[in-house]
Amino acid sequence: MSDPSKLELNALMVQLDTLYTGENWVALSAKAILDRIDPGMVDQAVRPGKHTARQILQHILIWRSFLQRRLAGDEAFDVQQNGPQDWQDPAADGLGSWEALLGAFQASQKELLALLNAADTQLLSQRVAGRTYNYRYLIQGVIQHDYYHFGQLALF
Repeated sequence: MSDPSKLELNALMVQLDTLYTGENWVALSAKAILDRIDPGMVDQAVRPGKHTARQILQHILIWRSFLQRRLAGDEAFDVQQNGPQDWQDPAADGLGSWEALLGAFQASQKELLALLNAADTQLLSQRVAGRTYNYRYLIQGVIQHDYYHFGQLALF
């Protein structure tokens, strides 16, 4: 009999993978959405006073980075909703160019899948250090967060 925890972890990995490839219920891939954004427009908001494509992608990456670093055992790295890192300037961490952000997203995708593939089956029920929730909640949240913001990026 298969371990239900491993089945659930595998299902989350499939969701993360299909978000990227487009073989999902929205039938759009994150990669295709990013590829069709005009690099000359990444610093313009769709509506005045809203975030730019560059800011949104950097925001996606900071939460993916939070998950990656926690999965890798880094309990010191932290991000708080609406905190200083949540919507930071993309140039602040050396990812200022659109091409660098695209490369960071692609690398993030590969690293997240590798970390999850190597994870222990008990991971999902383990509490995330410094948080009131477990890894199941965090992984599901990152996937939902990505879908939400890729919906915004599809407007660019």
